[in-house]
Amino acid sequence: MGIPVVSKDTTNSVIHELTKGMSSDYLANLLKHVREKNPQVAEFLAAFAMKHEDPLAISTVGLLVYRLLESQAEADQLRVLMPVGDAAL
Repeated sequence: MGIPVVSKDTTNSVIHELTKGMSSDYLANLLKHVREKNPQVAEFLAAFAMKHEDPLAISTVGLLVYRLLESQAEADQLRVLMPVGDAAL
């Protein structure tokens, strides 16, 4: 299985997650999640961000891209487990 292709629906869902509450809380929780699930990615993001003029922006983009890919992978997996429409026949 390769990297999923992110759909517009998934993008909208992640944007909704980010904007429904405090974005700083969302990002802090997302960073904690990435540290637990994929510590090498979290370390890479931290090290890479610290080399740039705006480390917060770099970290934010990295975390959001991670979440987009993770959310799409989850959606794709659900689609396989619970097909809808003609695929369910």
